[in-house]
Amino acid sequence: FVSTDIDNFWIAYENIISTKDSIKRYNYLKELYFDKGTKGLKSLIDVRNYTEKEFIDGITKYPKFWNSLKSNTLKVKTLYPKIDADIQKLKRAYPELKPASIYFAIGAFRTGGTYQNDRVLIGSELSLADKNTLIDELPAWRQPFYQTQNPIKELPLLCTHEYIHTQQKELVENLISMCLFEGVAEFISCKV
Repeated sequence: FVSTDIDNFWIAYENIISTKDSIKRYNYLKELYFDKGTKGLKSLIDVRNYTEKEFIDGITKYPKFWNSLKSNTLKVKTLYPKIDADIQKLKRAYPELKPASIYFAIGAFRTGGTYQNDRVLIGSELSLADKNTLIDELPAWRQPFYQTQNPIKELPLLCTHEYIHTQQKELVENLISMCLFEGVAEFISCKV
């Protein structure tokens, strides 16, 4: 488990919101978050093709959201035992399980979880939200996710699902392959 990107995000966040100077904001994002980022953060940015502008816009437009989410992100380590217990169940069901690292980072609202190679990548701005997360600033189309889900409660299942993807062969880009790829990960993660 690696969550240092969350700590770095909050340092960058505080600096970014402390100024209206857009050049300083971008420099803080780069120097305090991206440059200090783990392999997991770099993979998350790569897989989702995040831009600096998406991060800056997300950070500056939703202050109530970020303030309500912060405590959940800072206590992510307390969730490790439950996630690990589910991964151990997966290992018992599939003894040839290859190791993978689970990275927690803050993204730009386009994934709760994904993977790259042997890395599980958790978008904590989605996956660590709960019923107390303030969402009224978010665009109307984004709010139903937070209203109908309680993502933090589903985190162990999400991590197991994404962990399974690290074990699968590379996805072929056609509908039936994509259905099987996701369906197998969902079925096995729910089963264990």
